[in-house]
Amino acid sequence: MPQDPEIERILQDPKLNDNPLMPVVKRLYDETQEHKRQLQKLMRISDAFDGLTFQENSELREQFGKQLRRLQKIARISDMYQKNMVDMNEQLEYHAQHDLLTDLPNRRFAINRLKELEAIYQRKQTPFCLALIDIDHFKAINDKFGHELGDMVLKVVAKVLKKGARKTDVCSRWGGEEFLLIVPDLALESAEQMVERILHEVRAIPWQTHLPGNNLDFTVINEITFSAGMTVFQTNESFDETIKRADDALYQAKQAGRNCIRIA
Repeated sequence: MPQDPEIERILQDPKLNDNPLMPVVKRLYDETQEHKRQLQKLMRISDAFDGLTFQENSELREQFGKQLRRLQKIARISDMYQKNMVDMNEQLEYHAQHDLLTDLPNRRFAINRLKELEAIYQRKQTPFCLALIDIDHFKAINDKFGHELGDMVLKVVAKVLKKGARKTDVCSRWGGEEFLLIVPDLALESAEQMVERILHEVRAIPWQTHLPGNNLDFTVINEITFSAGMTVFQTNESFDETIKRADDALYQAKQAGRNCIRIA
């Protein structure tokens, strides 16, 4: 029985074992394979009937008609399962590359994009910049208001960051309260101006309209600030080294008092 190598690869990927869609995808795949086996069996029966003289045996004609109707029904069911498998595969692939909380691309997606940009740079010398953006004192927000509200803050920040970035940029959740912005086709100075504009929009978020509750201390929430470290990919280095320099620049921004951008 021929198998779908793409679906087999997904089912065997250990990174997706905890994905809630995996049991459903496996069940649909197994049922589709079983329907295919039944379909092939009926097709062999159908081929065997081709050599018979149906006009002289009404019982055989009736049996063939029943088998044919069953074959058509199974074919329709198989088509339905195939469509479901395609839909589930697309959902699984999406969730494998996106953060469940913020719906931003995740670290895996960002690394794949960095590999692509690194390869493009080797051919065309096309620049790209990175910015690591971190919410200052985010632990204090969780400690004071709870992790549920902290998650809400992350969602709102992610939405504003994504809206401020260009379509060609990648704004991903890098981990915890840290975001990685990948900016292709811009020199460092222009990329810095863009990141500064985005951070200005993030700092101006009207939290009262996004967070529930009348007892929240919005004075504290409105004072949320952001730090960023930026750099540009350089010749003869890997993107891992570029990320390391952006992380060093972020550390410098924290050491400088936070709420600022530092360039590596």
